[in-house]
Amino acid sequence: MCYSTVNVFVVLCLQQDLAALSAQVDKTTTMYKTLLHEYPDAGEHMTVKQDEMMTEWNSLLAKAGTRTERLQEAESVQLYFDDYRGLWYVWVCIAAFIYSFGRSFVHIHSFVVIHSFIFVQSFI
Repeated sequence: MCYSTVNVFVVLCLQQDLAALSAQVDKTTTMYKTLLHEYPDAGEHMTVKQDEMMTEWNSLLAKAGTRTERLQEAESVQLYFDDYRGLWYVWVCIAAFIYSFGRSFVHIHSFVVIHSFIFVQSFI
């Protein structure tokens, strides 16, 4: 499974979880309004609890937005490095051909192996 697919899956799961929680928050808000009319003397206590719930909900939405942005940035960085890795391979092949033009296949192969090893070591 590629990195992009994993990010899409995580974002979709996050959106589904937030949708389910949003339904529960709406239900609780409706219940709060109903109870507020039925028990006005307990209104202050219920209002405090409602405000706490809404503060936490808004905090969760902000964190989810930040998480989604970071996943999108990570995907962009991963795509950049994938492109870089591909370009590096093309450069090694071209350099090997130019370097070994007129030489044997063994020279070309050894040049590619040496430069590929250097390339892999640069990511470790």
